[in-house]
Amino acid sequence: MAFYEKWFGKGRLAAQARAAELRGDLAKAAELFGQAENNAEVARVMVMRAEAEPDARARLQLLTQASKLAPEGTDTNKTARLKRAELLLALAGDAAVSAVARHEIVEAAKDLEAIGEPLKAAEAYHRAGDKEGEARALQAAGDVEALEFLLSTEQYKERSSRARDERTKDVDVMIG
Repeated sequence: MAFYEKWFGKGRLAAQARAAELRGDLAKAAELFGQAENNAEVARVMVMRAEAEPDARARLQLLTQASKLAPEGTDTNKTARLKRAELLLALAGDAAVSAVARHEIVEAAKDLEAIGEPLKAAEAYHRAGDKEGEARALQAAGDVEALEFLLSTEQYKERSSRARDERTKDVDVMIG
């Protein structure tokens, strides 16, 4: 009898959650799906809530929760992680000057890389100044031209730095 009530109770909760979702009460729908122990549906509803949320920080929180609740590999998980990463990049702005902003951009890039968006990940790594991550993402994307450009630019910077160091040593010798 307890087994029947348990499943009947979850089914009833899921039906109430769907009704709440149809009414537009997404917070109640997520709560009811949670009580029915259906994390995939909770995550799906949270993504819908995030899309309707005008406040960026609240949207970020909802997407973070949805990405944690959705089972790995599902479309809901991928969508939540993609939207979260794009929002993090938008909130960070064009230049990641602070350590916190840089960390958030790298975190977003890792998420983009994990869900199979290597070009977007390369752009995020570039914004964060992570050349190794950018090169890895470009390689995964198969963008040979951009990878060659990145590597040649880094090689040029390294050569310039070595030449500057040599000139500094020469000046030190002349002064001495």
